[in-house]
Amino acid sequence: MKLKKNLLVLLVLFLSVSIFPFQAGATVSDDFPVRFTSKGTYDGCTIDNHGGGNIVVRIKQWGVHSGEKASTRWDLVNMDTGKLVKRIYVTSDFNSNITFKDIPRGDYSLTWFAETNNDTNGWYYVISPGAKIYR
Repeated sequence: MKLKKNLLVLLVLFLSVSIFPFQAGATVSDDFPVRFTSKGTYDGCTIDNHGGGNIVVRIKQWGVHSGEKASTRWDLVNMDTGKLVKRIYVTSDFNSNITFKDIPRGDYSLTWFAETNNDTNGWYYVISPGAKIYR
């Protein structure tokens, strides 16, 4: 019985770490929308004073109509240099995280771009060490 209890505790601990990827001293943004009806639509947020380390983006996006999938591109740009730091494609309905790994301290712009004309709905939020995150 004690072994089952210990396994259950370990499973709950593992799931809580996997589902909620918070970092010590991390800022969690508000939920921001991912909504579009045509390719080329874009929106995003600003990440001021990122403390260095990973930037995690929790995304839930889905195609509104049967048989139509969501598809987005996520660009992280350094606001001091204007250079693209990393680009990640999410090419289907999605309910998980993407991670921009080992990002240096600084100010960044995170922008999503519609990669399809399929009506899409959803949301995202950003987790970044020590940052102020806003739209």
